[in-house]
Amino acid sequence: MNYISPGAQANMYFEKAIIELVEDLYLQIQDQRVKDELYGLVTTGYKIPIINPNSNSIYLAPISVLSIAYANIAGTAHYAVRTLLPNNLVTGQTIALSGATGLTGLVAGFAGSITVVSPTEFTFTQVVVESGVYNNNSATFYVYDTVTQEPLQLIDYFHLLNVTTTYVKPIYPPVGIPTLITNASNTPTVRISFFTYNNLRSGDIITLAGFSLNTNANGTFYINKVNDLQFDLYEDSKFQIPVAGNGLYVPTDPMTISYNYTRVAKPYMPDEKISQLSNPSEDSPRYLESDLMFKFYPLPPSVLLSVSLDYLRLPMDVYRANPQSLFREPYTYIDTSNGVLDLSTFYHPRFLQRLPEKVLDLVGRNSRDNDLLQENQQIQQNNP
Repeated sequence: MNYISPGAQANMYFEKAIIELVEDLYLQIQDQRVKDELYGLVTTGYKIPIINPNSNSIYLAPISVLSIAYANIAGTAHYAVRTLLPNNLVTGQTIALSGATGLTGLVAGFAGSITVVSPTEFTFTQVVVESGVYNNNSATFYVYDTVTQEPLQLIDYFHLLNVTTTYVKPIYPPVGIPTLITNASNTPTVRISFFTYNNLRSGDIITLAGFSLNTNANGTFYINKVNDLQFDLYEDSKFQIPVAGNGLYVPTDPMTISYNYTRVAKPYMPDEKISQLSNPSEDSPRYLESDLMFKFYPLPPSVLLSVSLDYLRLPMDVYRANPQSLFREPYTYIDTSNGVLDLSTFYHPRFLQRLPEKVLDLVGRNSRDNDLLQENQQIQQNNP
């Protein structure tokens, strides 16, 4: 049995207490006071597009680079990058690579577009004369948005609180029927007309495609149902920003309507019994979590657009690689041997007040000390 020092054991209790306390408070996050307590610890509604539609997966950290080979051609270095895991990339995407040691041209890292060669290899170039030998597994990379400069994958993930997926499923036209749409009005608010009844409702999100002249009607919108055969298009869920028409309806256009299913995804459990009722669908998505990634089901040909996560972030003691994340006010691990650090600069005062109670609760449960558990429960009742 491995020996764990009392100090390390105490730190482990505090780490687990932070996770459990965040989970407890998250259930009340609609309360502004609770939201204030969790500020800096939790990221909510972090939307990640599925950058590779063939994989339905997202990584939980920057991806490690196994090897980098290069060739210098006319003052330009051509790099071939290999990863042990699938890189989950698509040609043309922009990555930020950092941490490479042994290569003089990559000391400052690389930010630019890549070309995918295989699931575990991609290439890029930069105007530099490279030299040296890459130290395997020293570099990592992540994909980011060139406009917002925000990562398009998780780089500060620690513990999951909730995950929702947005799947797109074509619903019209049905097989054998060319189209159910009879008009898309060229008016200040586009009104879509059907020649038969439909099961769409106000507030649903749909994706329209195929309008050749009234092109503003192509896209993803909220619908406000006018009657059984018509609905209007809006940019927002409150129906305050209408979609304006910009052309005539063409009856011969190959129009399609897809329904956007935004649903909370449930985890696959290792001891779960397999049945037809548990099969994932766009309306009932599932996910698997490993140490390195989330994988979402159903898989292609079902189309997964994006994933939205609420999660506990990594403490800044662990995550310091990307300064872009620091605007989110990172917190710190609690080291019981550190009597100097002012924890109130990292945690809300009320959160700090609750934390020792949670630690006592954990110690009581782990040691099966009923007296300690009852004493802590009394403390929590007296200090709600």
